[in-house]
Amino acid sequence: MTPGDRATGLLNPLAIRDFSIWLADAVGRVLDAGRFPVVLGGDCTVLIGTCWRWAGEGATAYFFLDGHADFYQAEASPTGAVSNMDLALGSGRGPDVLSDIEGRRPFVRDEDVMVFGYRDDPGSF
Repeated sequence: MTPGDRATGLLNPLAIRDFSIWLADAVGRVLDAGRFPVVLGGDCTVLIGTCWRWAGEGATAYFFLDGHADFYQAEASPTGAVSNMDLALGSGRGPDVLSDIEGRRPFVRDEDVMVFGYRDDPGSF
C-alpha cells in the first residue's frame, strides 16, 4: 500500500475530488457560455475535473500531452500521488472516490485517448 489514504492509497483523495468537482463546474460555465475552456494547471490532477466535465458534454477525443503516461494504479504507485495516475483514474481505473465521481466511470474511454510526449523515464515519478 502506498503512503496515502488508508482506504485508497491516494494522497488527499477527498480534497482532489472536491477540487475536481469545483473545476468541472467552472469548465461547465465556460462551455455553457458557448466558449472553449483552456485549463492550465501546475498539477496533473486538473485532468480529472476537466475530463469529467467534458465526458458530460459527450466529448469523444482527448489529446493527452505529458512527459509521463500518468497511468499508475493506486496499489502500484510508489508515492500515492494522484498526479502520476490521473489518466488511469480518468479512464475508470482506481478508487471510486476519483474514478467514478457521480457514477460516471469512465470519464474518457481508452480508444478516445491519444497520449503524446510520453517518455520512458520511470525514475522521474
